[in-house]
Amino acid sequence: MSDQILEINRLDFEALARQILAENKSIRFRARGSSMRPFIKDGDILLVEPVREHRIRVGDIVLFGDRKGAVLAHRVIRIEQSDGGTQFLVSGDANRATDGLIPLEHVLGRVVSLERKGHRKNINHPFMRLTSLVWVKLSAIIKPVFFYLAGTKLYQTIRQHPREDAGD
Repeated sequence: MSDQILEINRLDFEALARQILAENKSIRFRARGSSMRPFIKDGDILLVEPVREHRIRVGDIVLFGDRKGAVLAHRVIRIEQSDGGTQFLVSGDANRATDGLIPLEHVLGRVVSLERKGHRKNINHPFMRLTSLVWVKLSAIIKPVFFYLAGTKLYQTIRQHPREDAGD
């Protein structure tokens, strides 16, 4: 079966993704935005598989519908259990703030691989899992330092003159 390309708006995408994943099938789509940089970049192709509650772990990247109607792929940084059920605290790797607690019902699936420039990366590979967990643990330190540096003149100068061999 050949790849089919379908361009749809975000509300239709959420409904279609929810339906396909509910049928225990996987979906592939092109990521847009920069909230997960440097791990996921604009234009990467993500493979999302259906997932059950007990399979979601801290460090995983989940696809979910937020309260504003957007569909996002962000990292789980904490899992909370309550009488109301399981909720996941999620955040984009490049975002200052979290997305808040996302109930299990809003989770569409779990990102299991990404493709960039024709190469596929298995996100469940032990090295990738370790990288994700380290990022989650250190993000409380890394993010404030990064955002501080991003506001400095030195950082702005470096960004204006990128290395030619720094292509992704």
